[in-house]
Order: sequence, then C-alpha cells, then structure tokens
Amino acid sequence: MSIRRFALAALASAVFAGSAVAKDYELLNVSYDPTRELYQDYNAEFVNFWKKSHPDDTVKINQSHGGSGKQARGVIDGLRADVVTLALAGDIDEIAKLGKTLPENWQTRLPDASTP
Repeated sequence: MSIRRFALAALASAVFAGSAVAKDYELLNVSYDPTRELYQDYNAEFVNFWKKSHPDDTVKINQSHGGSGKQARGVIDGLRADVVTLALAGDIDEIAKLGKTLPENWQTRLPDASTP
C-alpha cells in the first residue's frame, strides 16, 4: 500500500461519511518534522478529493510537526490528534499503551502491519 493511499484512507476514516447534511470538519494530523511539506500538499489533495463526493462540506486540516517522540508525548498528554503519522512504531505503541486513545493491537488492524 502506498503512503499516499494509506494516508488518504486514514484521513477519510477520520471524517464521518454518509451524511446528506453539510458538515464542517476540522482535523489535526500530528506528524514528525520531515513530513511537513508532504502533508501540506497531501492535505490539499485530500480536501479536493472529499469535496468531489461531499460538495457542501468544508474540511480544514491542521498540522502539528515535531520530533516523533515529542509528538507522541503530546498525544499521550492530551493533544487531540485525529490522525497520527509518526516515524517510529514504538512511538505509536506508547500512545496505545499510555494514552489509551487507540488499541494496543493497532498494527494488526491493517495489512502489512499498518505500514504503508
């Protein structure tokens, strides 16, 4: 699975689908530093993708970037991320273990051990 398809699936799952009523969505993607430009471009592409099938909705995607471990600590401490795209599986494991915001078996829920 490509990074592009994986990220699109992750963002799409963060937005609730299937409603005929226009909605405003604001998402936060918490990621590590080197992905800043990637997600700036990708988020714009996702918004366009979403608008094609939900023309009355508005979607705003905010970004938070920093070191992977620091970002994980932020989520554990309460940063309300809708999408977490970190560099190290161990950082996501810590979020699952200490943050209790995702299941500890997160890697087995998607193909290829949840790795794009």
